[in-house]
Amino acid sequence: MTDTSESTKPLTDWNVKDFHTYMQAEHLRLFNVDYRPQASWGREQGLLGGLIGTARKPGTADKALVKAFIDECFATYKPTAMYPGTSFGFSYQYRSNVWQRLQLDAKLAEGRSDVDEDNDGWF
Repeated sequence: MTDTSESTKPLTDWNVKDFHTYMQAEHLRLFNVDYRPQASWGREQGLLGGLIGTARKPGTADKALVKAFIDECFATYKPTAMYPGTSFGFSYQYRSNVWQRLQLDAKLAEGRSDVDEDNDGWF
């Protein structure tokens, strides 16, 4: 497996393969089991590609947001005997609250005027 980290390749240059390599290494480090996608590698690659963009199509999300989401979901996942690991596809489908919170945090950090800080971030 190729080492992919911020020290060897800037996050802005990461592609779907880099994100998968990162998730595989982090999953093994944190959970001590191999990473497996939710449904299939192709489906998960399509989901990631749609978010970060591909050579043919621009993405819909910032790569830093996608990585922050992965890091948060992996850090807060509680493995069980039946489910010793997690996946990006599962997290994106069932942990949308984390995605939304990170999106809001990014908008607040940018100083976006369409976010009302006095109302707990609600628009």
